[in-house]
Amino acid sequence: MAGVSFVEEMIPLFGGLTRVAPVVRREVQSRHQEAYYDVCGGHVMGVVSVHGGELYFDAAGDGEVCVTIHGGFGFDHTSLSPWLDPLASAMRVIYYDHRGCGRSSRIGMDALTVNQLRDDVDAVREHVGAERVTLFGHGWGSCVALEYALAYPERVKRLILVSGIPSFPVEGEMREAALQRGTIDAVVGGIHNSGEDDDALARAIGHALPLLFYDVENERVQRLFSHMLWSAPAALQWRRIFDGWSVRQSLAKIAAPTLLLAGEFNTVFPVSQSMALYEGIVNSSLELFGQSGHFPFVEEPEEFFRTVFEWLEAGALA
Repeated sequence: MAGVSFVEEMIPLFGGLTRVAPVVRREVQSRHQEAYYDVCGGHVMGVVSVHGGELYFDAAGDGEVCVTIHGGFGFDHTSLSPWLDPLASAMRVIYYDHRGCGRSSRIGMDALTVNQLRDDVDAVREHVGAERVTLFGHGWGSCVALEYALAYPERVKRLILVSGIPSFPVEGEMREAALQRGTIDAVVGGIHNSGEDDDALARAIGHALPLLFYDVENERVQRLFSHMLWSAPAALQWRRIFDGWSVRQSLAKIAAPTLLLAGEFNTVFPVSQSMALYEGIVNSSLELFGQSGHFPFVEEPEEFFRTVFEWLEAGALA
């Protein structure tokens, strides 16, 4: 170990607890490149090399690998971590930041493609040495997971899609629902006007909270974005590359067991979109959450993880 440094890191935990843990940096030689891994409170952090830059990742747990894919709107992996850490009791959960997001390199954003995002997932899979993985996709991350499952079916053991969609845009439904809450103009205008300004994007998303959550006063909701490293350029580019995107006609080709989870108060990607996935993917199950929006694992965590673990156990996790 070439060097060890300690800093105090506040780590919010599932259930509302907080702990202080040291970060230990370990420099190692991987079969791909020199890399570093930070070990902090049971999480292992490092980087994956991709063409032109690096993807930051964060791993927790042991066992078969679950690669989590966060959504768009300039989010980073903290929209999923540590909220999905309960899964680490059964699997090795890999969080990572998409290129241009969070702690990953802001590389090639003007030429970003869906295929690049898909193949970045494969780079993460290869880096952690997994032949087959569970993919957990949230929001626009579900689009990337679906693309991966269609391109590399032999590398996917199962899919867990939260607030998923089979095509974009779904603006007709989004606009009708949002107008009922009176925030559509502020949200859309704020996101499109944010340009390179990450803080402006954060403010725009703040206006969108009533569209994303059943109860915006929920303490967990208030904590969700507290550690987010926003990326306004990524938000705009994701909107560009998914404009006109669709896999509706290919859903029947997906053979991997698929669990679909959706909050009934999600006015960004409505329940109807998860139902379309359910109708199109033959080997799929659908569970709805009556007191959640876009983030059911934040608003109804006990019910969410009970559902996921029952599904995993029914399909023989091992």
